[in-house]
Order: sequence, then C-alpha cells, then structure tokens
Amino acid sequence: MPQVVEVSIAKLEVGNLFRVRDLQKGEYVVTNTPEDTIVSVGMSRALKQAENEAKGKK
Repeated sequence: MPQVVEVSIAKLEVGNLFRVRDLQKGEYVVTNTPEDTIVSVGMSRALKQAENEAKGKK
C-alpha cells in the first residue's frame, strides 16, 4: 500500500472536483467509493468579495 499517491491538479478550475474514480489504476486498492472527493477547488471569501465589489463598480 503506497503512503502517497500523487495526482496533477493543474487543469482543475474553480468549482472542479477530483474524485476517487479519477485516479489512474495502480498496484493498490482504494477502499473509498468512486464518488468520494479527493480535492475540490474553491475561491476564498476575500477573493469572492473583491470580485463582487469589482462587478458592482462597473
């Protein structure tokens, strides 16, 4: 059983998820369900607020 599984999240955008089902098959067994989220990409509250303020000033 590997201690670490590395995945590239470079192509994920805000709102995207990387789930167990997205893992490449390897020499290991994943006991989580395929729908379990490993990584989710979100936006910080401060950035959301700044973005909303910028939209309001236009």
